Amino acid sequence: MTSIEIPNSVTSIGNCAFGACDNLLSIFSLIENPYNITDDVFHLWDNHSWTSYFDSNKTLYVPKGTKSLYEACEGWKLFTNIIELETDGIRNVEKGVEEQTTTCKDRYDLNGRRISEPQRGLNILRMSDGTVRKVVIK
Repeated sequence: MTSIEIPNSVTSIGNCAFGACDNLLSIFSLIENPYNITDDVFHLWDNHSWTSYFDSNKTLYVPKGTKSLYEACEGWKLFTNIIELETDGIRNVEKGVEEQTTTCKDRYDLNGRRISEPQRGLNILRMSDGTVRKVVIK
């Protein structure tokens, strides 16, 4: 598992809920009013001991306008990379590595800037048939 989406309807997250999720790179939290979580929710099991999950390779995506709320909450504030998104922009994200396709007409990063090749994290693709795909790139 490389990414997860936590719906706004989630009212609590238990201790070590995502412990041992070593490949987890992107957490998409749709929680609009974040609450404190324990510091061990995202810890990793490594060499028979728990280690910290939080480093610059891990990204917490939160609804636009809520970054400061997350930074003030226990547990969430340990993330060093928190990015705000429009809530609609993080629904229906396709998981895994994107396969190159000839039907991708345009590609954008999270800030809406056009990009020429896949970038690590969330990429927004406008397909030649007019549909939009959101893809997480490892």
